Amino acid sequence: MADWFLGDFAHRAATSLGLGSDCSITLRRLGVDRRVGSSSDLAGRCDDIENHLGEGACIHAMDVAHVVLVRDLSTEARWPAWTSAARDAGYLSAAAFPASVGTGAEIAFNIYSQRRDPWTGDVVARGGVQFIRESVAAGRPFMAELATFTPHRPAVPAPRHAQLFQDLELPMTGAFGRAIHDPPRWLGKRRALSGADLAELRERFRRRARSVQAIDEMLGMVRRTLDELGVAGNTYVVFTSDNGYHLGQYRLTHGKRTPYDADIRVPTVIAGPGLPAAVASTALASNVDFAPTFLHWAGAERRGQDGRSLDRVLRGQTPRRWRRGVLVVHHLDERPPRRTDFGARLAQDPDAQDWRMGMPGTYAAIRTRDHLYVQHRNGSRELYDLHRDPDELQNLAGSMVAGARARWALRLARLAACAGPSCRLADRFR
Repeated sequence: MADWFLGDFAHRAATSLGLGSDCSITLRRLGVDRRVGSSSDLAGRCDDIENHLGEGACIHAMDVAHVVLVRDLSTEARWPAWTSAARDAGYLSAAAFPASVGTGAEIAFNIYSQRRDPWTGDVVARGGVQFIRESVAAGRPFMAELATFTPHRPAVPAPRHAQLFQDLELPMTGAFGRAIHDPPRWLGKRRALSGADLAELRERFRRRARSVQAIDEMLGMVRRTLDELGVAGNTYVVFTSDNGYHLGQYRLTHGKRTPYDADIRVPTVIAGPGLPAAVASTALASNVDFAPTFLHWAGAERRGQDGRSLDRVLRGQTPRRWRRGVLVVHHLDERPPRRTDFGARLAQDPDAQDWRMGMPGTYAAIRTRDHLYVQHRNGSRELYDLHRDPDELQNLAGSMVAGARARWALRLARLAACAGPSCRLADRFR
């Protein structure tokens, strides 16, 4: 990726974010970190110090492959030299966003802000709307991904929403507080949720509900902008998420790494040219389908992708030979962590989970319309009949006959190993 392009991108990103923001970009290739673009000399000097010393939010983000937020530079103690340089430059907060750009190469975007803790849906919304306006004014086709950090922990709401939902009740349906019959090893037999657990889950649910109100407003702002600019009839809008979230299901507290529907099913609402309104589809879809769908809409279809375009499904014309199962994969580095204190791990990774939240090891699973089959690296297996047991509470794997066990294992092996066109056969098993 050319340095001049990244430099131009840094300027455009800072302009779109506004709010006294600067952007600097670091490239890691063959283990060497160097700055390749900045929107200002101040931000560039901060990144140069970070790369010279080998410590800072940007480098840490690439090390852990996760977004790193520094909400208040005056209290950040992990990287003293970089933090001091950023404070001296007049910045109050920062965020680093890592991305892979090919074999052996990574980049990370350091966003510096002159405001403390500005990382709400409002910042993303304003940047997205400005990008749309600039693209339409220039006559350029555009694609924008507006990805907010909320409702990740600590689920900070916009100030105007901080007092909402004081009495909102936690949903306690389905598998909430219930134990699985013959649970996998990682889940085991767990005690019932305590009163303190319920109070924590209730408050966590309320915080998450408050934090996503800005996302709802962001979506409305984008739709109104498209209408105002006269391009709504030629623009697809996709609302979705990368994972679900359990809150009390299976006697776990909160988290997202299990193979059960609470964690793997996500909302996906799509509006666009020619798509019927208020129509739901029961066709099995996966996040691997988004890329071929977007390419289809752009008229730039490519062969060799694992997923399938959802365009016909969205128009109520699901192809006859549509998939019968989707692959779910979870990988966990099962080596003992260098830091065993959960608070320390949480400070580095806002997605960290402890035993109470649920710590499944590496597994692969198939979700069909009728069943969920899970195969864990440690040998545990799970099978749920979703017609008779929609809450996934009766693990039938122990009663499977040898032939059924072999069939499920073969289906999973083929689906996990497929690539491109071969997935059209692997996901249509009988």
